[in-house]
Amino acid sequence: MSIAVARTPLSGRVPALLRRLRNEEDPAALIPSILAALAQTKNAERALLVEARGEDLRVPWSATIEGDAVIEAARRAPADLLRAARPHAAEEMCAGAAGLPAEIAREFQALDKRGAVLVRLGGQGELGTWLYLENRFCELAAGQDIDSAWALDIELLRLCLWIMRLRGELAQERDQRTKAEALVARMNMPGAGVPVPAAVQDGPRRKGGYARIVTCSPRMHAIFAVLDKIAHTAAPVLIMGESGTGKELVAMAIHENSPRAGKPFIPENCAALTETLLESELFGYKRGAFTGANADRKGLFEMADGGTLFLDEVGEMSLNMQKKLLRVLQENVIRPVGGKDLVPVDARIISATNRDLVLEVQEGQFREDLYYRLNVITIDLPPLRERLEDVPLLVRHFLEELARKHGAPKRVAPEALEFLGSYHWPGNVRELHNEIQRVYALAGETIEARDLSVKIRNRDQAARGFTMADLELLPLKQAVESFEREFLRRALARFSGSRSRIAQTLGVPKTSLYQKLQKYGLMGTA
Repeated sequence: MSIAVARTPLSGRVPALLRRLRNEEDPAALIPSILAALAQTKNAERALLVEARGEDLRVPWSATIEGDAVIEAARRAPADLLRAARPHAAEEMCAGAAGLPAEIAREFQALDKRGAVLVRLGGQGELGTWLYLENRFCELAAGQDIDSAWALDIELLRLCLWIMRLRGELAQERDQRTKAEALVARMNMPGAGVPVPAAVQDGPRRKGGYARIVTCSPRMHAIFAVLDKIAHTAAPVLIMGESGTGKELVAMAIHENSPRAGKPFIPENCAALTETLLESELFGYKRGAFTGANADRKGLFEMADGGTLFLDEVGEMSLNMQKKLLRVLQENVIRPVGGKDLVPVDARIISATNRDLVLEVQEGQFREDLYYRLNVITIDLPPLRERLEDVPLLVRHFLEELARKHGAPKRVAPEALEFLGSYHWPGNVRELHNEIQRVYALAGETIEARDLSVKIRNRDQAARGFTMADLELLPLKQAVESFEREFLRRALARFSGSRSRIAQTLGVPKTSLYQKLQKYGLMGTA
């Protein structure tokens, strides 16, 4: 068996190729006739066009020397040859039969005489489009005149493929633009529902609690795929993400799509209670355990028995409380405050934090053994600024909620929607929700760009950050975090990104500074 390598660079033949294409509106319809012409030129039994996408090989077009399509059984042999020969490919061409697996080499060497040619038409590495011609009974034809006609047909074939690819890209762009225009139009239709892409509507990703997560982001789709896999297990889950990214919604989605869906889902914000109150809240207490304990009370662990306990802001727990939580996770028993007996519990633990617990462990602020108990499965939620394609969906969702509550549907002007979609949203979805509530209360039937906050309308300011006056519009915790982020951003600019100088000037350990920079997405900022 011999494999000849054909390489025909583009020359001055384009006018002739264009004349042949002029009367053919669809280049795909011309490909079979080109393949038949190539087969006739080289005296090949058959010519096939093979598309390689990793290990997936398919033959979309083929032709025999008589111009008929190649039967399916005959298409498998070149696919096997190509699969074996590609690892030995040069940058553009597959060269030589040496190194082919023995079983494939034997298959083709069983014939006394055989000719084959393999030409890369486009693509690189394991991807690309290949032309394959063969004659099982004699060598392929060669000669100067033959090679000249062969080169012309090869260029015509490449041109057809290029036009088809270009048309496909243009069609995709038109489709995306049409969807975007339709989205804006639906945003401005009173009473219209939230437009949700088909990929999100179909399949298990929209079941149960997933339906509460308004998104069309590919990153969120990838998270849904992970949730599908872990929902049926009882493994602890740690949800990482900035404040306002929807960590509780994800925890609810895990619960509602698990076998525990019929049991309670109990959330608790660990940052909202003191250590003493948190202990009695989680583990319960006995009558007389402390002043005001007039009767026995079950804790959240008992209330969540058979279901899910969601511990939000778990990084805010004191070390002493962490020790007690670790014992529960290890032994699946609790001791109510003021009690002597151990009570068995069966609650799946889903925790969440906006802190970098690895740095907390290094600084001695979080127990390493507890970290590994909680961090069996990690879900890392992206901030809203990294999935701005979700902003129009979220805006419509919030407006529909407000319209149902107050009975007054409102629309969003395209310019206002553009401002909302280009703002960096340091407070994430929660900040967007607050902004929509504010403009809903202040604007008329249509929300115009002038109704938005100054920080959102000012594109330069949106890129830089925000003014301190904007903090009064945020809840206290979110305002503090927004101030920290802006303060650190300006410090990075002032000291040209030098972490050491910033830590020295601010009087904080480097590890604490790194934790803050990572929390606010500033690690790559200079």
